[in-house]
Amino acid sequence: MTLQKKKFVVKSYLFGQCAKTVRCFHGAIAMSNSRLRSKSPSPIRQELQKDFSAKAKEASTALGTIKDASNNVSQALVGFQGASESTKQFHEQVQGLTKNLTSLNTIYELELQESNNHLKALNQFYGKLSEASAAMNGTAQDALKAKEQIAALATNLTKLNQVYGSMLSAMQVK
Repeated sequence: MTLQKKKFVVKSYLFGQCAKTVRCFHGAIAMSNSRLRSKSPSPIRQELQKDFSAKAKEASTALGTIKDASNNVSQALVGFQGASESTKQFHEQVQGLTKNLTSLNTIYELELQESNNHLKALNQFYGKLSEASAAMNGTAQDALKAKEQIAALATNLTKLNQVYGSMLSAMQVK
């Protein structure tokens, strides 16, 4: 139920109560007037006038109380309307905050995924670098072996040349 409908219902109720009070007051006046017009003795007439005055004051006080209650209800409804507006603004702010948090969460997830991809690429690079280092280490060992073999070959060639030279010298001496 909207705030305007609530105000209408409350005002209708209060006006209904006022109408009942006025009808009751009108009935009391009519009854008092009819008693006053009758040919009753003077003390009864005075008593009725006092009763009428008292009832009129009660009705006036009741109408004042109803008026005050109506004003209080109206002020309370205005307060509810203000609270409703504040709640609506708070709800809008919470929705904005939710959108911002969702955006930040999405950005964080993308950054995390990118970091994971970068870490995987670095791990692959270091794996290949280890393989290359192992291959180079093997190549260095092979190079040392080749150097040793070449040195041995050179030594053997030197010895073979000495033998060949000695054979040639021996053939020429004859």
